Amino acid sequence: MKGRIIAVVFVLVLLLSTLSVRLIDIQYVNARNFIQQAAKNHTLQMIVKARRGDILDASGNIMATSVPCRNIVADTIRMRQILADRRKLAAAGKKKFQQVSEDEVARELGRILAMNPKEIAAKMRESKGDVILAKRIGLDQWGTIMEAKLPGIKGEETYIRSYPEGRGAAHVLGYVSNEGVGMDGVERSMNSYLLGTDGFYVTEKDARQVEMRVYRSQDKQPKDGYNICLTIDQTIQHIVEEELDAAMQTYNPSGVYAIVMKPDTGEIMAMANRPSYDPNSRGQMDIKSMRNRCVADVVEPGSTFKIVTTAAALNEEVANLDTVFFCENGSWEYYRVPLHDHGSYGDLSVRQILQKSSNIGFAKIAIGVGEERLFSYIRAFGFGRRTMDGYLGGEAKGKLASVDRWSKISITRIPIGYEVGVTPIQVVSAMSVIANGGSYMRPIIVREVRDADGKEQFRYEPKELRQVIRPETAARVLEGLEGVVSKEGTAAAAKVPGFRVAGKTGTARKWDAEKKCYSRERYLASFIGFLPADKPKFVMLVMVDEPTGGKSFYGGKVAAPVFSAAAKRIANHLDLRPAPAAMEVAAR
Repeated sequence: MKGRIIAVVFVLVLLLSTLSVRLIDIQYVNARNFIQQAAKNHTLQMIVKARRGDILDASGNIMATSVPCRNIVADTIRMRQILADRRKLAAAGKKKFQQVSEDEVARELGRILAMNPKEIAAKMRESKGDVILAKRIGLDQWGTIMEAKLPGIKGEETYIRSYPEGRGAAHVLGYVSNEGVGMDGVERSMNSYLLGTDGFYVTEKDARQVEMRVYRSQDKQPKDGYNICLTIDQTIQHIVEEELDAAMQTYNPSGVYAIVMKPDTGEIMAMANRPSYDPNSRGQMDIKSMRNRCVADVVEPGSTFKIVTTAAALNEEVANLDTVFFCENGSWEYYRVPLHDHGSYGDLSVRQILQKSSNIGFAKIAIGVGEERLFSYIRAFGFGRRTMDGYLGGEAKGKLASVDRWSKISITRIPIGYEVGVTPIQVVSAMSVIANGGSYMRPIIVREVRDADGKEQFRYEPKELRQVIRPETAARVLEGLEGVVSKEGTAAAAKVPGFRVAGKTGTARKWDAEKKCYSRERYLASFIGFLPADKPKFVMLVMVDEPTGGKSFYGGKVAAPVFSAAAKRIANHLDLRPAPAAMEVAAR
């Protein structure tokens, strides 16, 4: 008997000791951990998404925006509790419900969202908490889901990126990933400004995992992203893209691209590529069509590069527009390597060499300038370096070998646009030097950054980087380029009725890497010009890559008509008034 009593007392002491140790552990040793666990079970922290900023054109028109939508989420814990309660009530005959199982909820949700109900049900069965069933659902569909009063189904506020113009200016704007990060173009380069800062709130939830709003705390509002205002003119962009579409139909090229720039400020008013893509349909984007050729493609420009040679010669006073060079009747050997013209020319003045685009004439002009001086002008005109300060991704700096790497014949090839690699943005920037009196302006595509209330945060002002040639030299080159757009020149098709137009054609044979020679079937046809010639308002470059649909591959026959059609419409949009003298010339 005594032994039993001792045993019982021992067991009781052991139990009480164990309980005491446990209480000490709960109340003192690990008290903080248990308090945190209790808080976690009853506390809910929710992220409130910030709205990504808009991208606007120069007039404030929306080019990219964020539209409110919902991610459809199933709170499976709450759903199962509600469905269990419904089944009990239904079994007792107290109430009839439309949905008493997860499969029935999945069928109704699948009907509204046009999704497979079995896939929805599978996602819900696998989850023991919140599970996303569909992303970025429009508010109309979300309204239908709310009307259906599906148990445990809730909408998580978010946004979908929308591009109202579809593929319009797609290569400038870029696109946004599913995670809301800018992946190309301005969306990427200005991502940190556009992104904004998410907000959050902390609240308490009951045993059924429902928020008790009265206990909401730490409510931090999201800070929406800044709006980015571009230099792009949406109307000019639209005009250019329409004309590029027409060129694709007419010439069936592998690609065609164009840039329109204000020469006095360096502001890009339009930049377009074909082929293109629609950033609204990311699942259908072709990687080949996503490259912004205007900044990423490095090409041998051909005769459009001759503006640099002309400017160098006139600025160094090696020649003037009336200086005559013998053009060897169309064929000339330099260090036993032949150079040809597309016509048989004898004596030509520099003015006529520009009009006829004589390769031999320009080679002789360049020899007079000299390798070192010519190289310095090429660099001053912006070739061999990036121009956009990273505002458009994928920009190449081109290819320009130092003089010590030139061959004996380089002085006759580089001046006519071979043995040098340039980007289209470099070409249009170089021509702007001629159009604005000899100054190289930094190309810009972002004008200003504004907050969500429209208040300006900072502005990107036009910036002159250097004076490349004297104003009087630019005026003489401009005079020579007007002769190119005439009956005697290579770009008669670039005329715009009522306006004086100056410009330069280019027809470059493309290098065949397999045959290791220049192709006779593949060409890059281009034209770059500006108007009005006496007071230029815009410079436009058109490049047609490998035209095959027409009877010609020359820049004056392929690219110049595209320039003319677009320039006429752009001049009308800018309300430029035709000059009477130009009207008389056009009439004659």
